[in-house]
Amino acid sequence: MRIGIDLARVGELDRLLQRAWFRRYVYTPGELQRADGYQATRAAEFLTGRFAAKEAVLKVLGTGIFAGVAPREIELETDSAGAPVARLTGEASAVAQRLGIASVTVSISHKDNDVVAVAVSTSLSPLDAVTAVDDPRLWAARCSVEASALLLRAYLVDDREALLDAVGAARASVSAATTAAWTVKGHNG
Repeated sequence: MRIGIDLARVGELDRLLQRAWFRRYVYTPGELQRADGYQATRAAEFLTGRFAAKEAVLKVLGTGIFAGVAPREIELETDSAGAPVARLTGEASAVAQRLGIASVTVSISHKDNDVVAVAVSTSLSPLDAVTAVDDPRLWAARCSVEASALLLRAYLVDDREALLDAVGAARASVSAATTAAWTVKGHNG
């Protein structure tokens, strides 16, 4: 789990919000369209909140606003209850995958002219990071009892490092068994 937080003040972005390049760099077309539906004061509050939330998500990703991930690659939508939902695209999504992040939950709070946003990531299960070829349940059915026990133990405790080690042991076990079987049958491996 990774956590990011950002604090902003409504009004501090006023000059930047007037610049088309800033609006295009930071906000998605959907966010700008939604803001355009509000009166000026509410639009500034909305966009400041979205900016703070994007900064918090960038901190979860371990990158800054001008360091590889454009804020517009983090779209903040709302669910049916009105809560913000972060949708990552482009490089933001690629960074999240490299970090093993499955999703990012965001909360935005406004009080007077202050806005605070918190972002919390949810990690991938070890199985989400393993290809179908490396599925521990398949390898457990094909390998030695010892390697199978390691695989199933790692799978049950959701330990990525142990799981990857166990998949390696299972592969070695299957490879050794296949070589032995071919040798017994008189084939040259």
